Amino acid sequence: DESGQPVPPQWVGTCLSSFGIVYNADLYDALNLPPPRTWADLADPRLAGYVALADPTRSTSVAVAYMMVIQRAMFDAENECLARHPEFRSLAAAKLAQEPTYAGALEKGFADGMARLLLIAANGRYFTDSGTQVPADVASGEAAVGTAIDFYGRVYEDAVGRQRCRFVLPEGATAITPDPAAILLGAPSPELARHFLEFVLSPEGQKLWDLRVGVAGGPARRALRRMPIRRDVYGRSPADRADWSDPQVNPFDAARNFNQRAQWMRPFSLLLQVWAAAWIDSRDDLLAAYAAVVRISDPNRRQVLLDALTQLPADIDWASVNATSEEMSQRGKAHLDVSVWRAELRVRWANEFAEHYRIVGQQAR
Repeated sequence: DESGQPVPPQWVGTCLSSFGIVYNADLYDALNLPPPRTWADLADPRLAGYVALADPTRSTSVAVAYMMVIQRAMFDAENECLARHPEFRSLAAAKLAQEPTYAGALEKGFADGMARLLLIAANGRYFTDSGTQVPADVASGEAAVGTAIDFYGRVYEDAVGRQRCRFVLPEGATAITPDPAAILLGAPSPELARHFLEFVLSPEGQKLWDLRVGVAGGPARRALRRMPIRRDVYGRSPADRADWSDPQVNPFDAARNFNQRAQWMRPFSLLLQVWAAAWIDSRDDLLAAYAAVVRISDPNRRQVLLDALTQLPADIDWASVNATSEEMSQRGKAHLDVSVWRAELRVRWANEFAEHYRIVGQQAR
């Protein structure tokens, strides 16, 4: 700075990203299914083999969407708990975490979210290495529905039309995260870089993220289909955004007081391995058990076995996942190689899930 002191790195949010659902409206009509609106809609057994999914260990953006399914379930369980125990609202976070009733609510929410994800995975057509393949395959009719970051889905909407690829936000169940920019230390033209950031954050620069091609102040060749980070440029209603590509979309409204909770993201890296073990490594056993369960004609017995299928191994609950995640962090701080340790965990979990699926499949048959 002007006093000669080093300035810490400063990242500035420039636009917003969200995570949602892309679906092929033509294919949904052919399947006689209502359009998806929530994550739970992807767990419909009628979508078996029609859901395009990305490998959470390969696509971080899609993995965050999976985490939002869990966090939404935990958020609902937490709200229900606090409604029953309003006295908990005055407790500090550390004290609240020690309340057995509250901890039990979070455990239930975690289990519910993991169960929903497992049923979505059981409907999966594949697990691709690239999140961009999901909207591409939905648009081509290779899949009916999948998960995607917003601008992937909206760009495909523009390219192929909304009947072949349509993006929807699960309201109150998506993460709204900023995409930041910064001036790098040693930039050859810091004044020019500062002016560029000033423009990006100005009302004119912010609107450029979503203005339609050809309108005043808009892009010349292709709409960016991104959401501005400045709340004031959205106006009071969609009518104030008539020149935008997505006038109906307002991420500040879509969040509905829900967004990712930092403390609930701590075991995220470890959960990638749990998901891979449960959905990919033991996939053959999962699909066989799921097919056997959904073929059961008695709806009550089918639901009982679906509930059984989604039960987690005893060593995969919210408390255990957090404890194991902390152990992984401590191993890293001690400069220990965690790759083999993590791989051994994944193999163990995969074997546990596979054995569980086989048991449920035998019961179903």
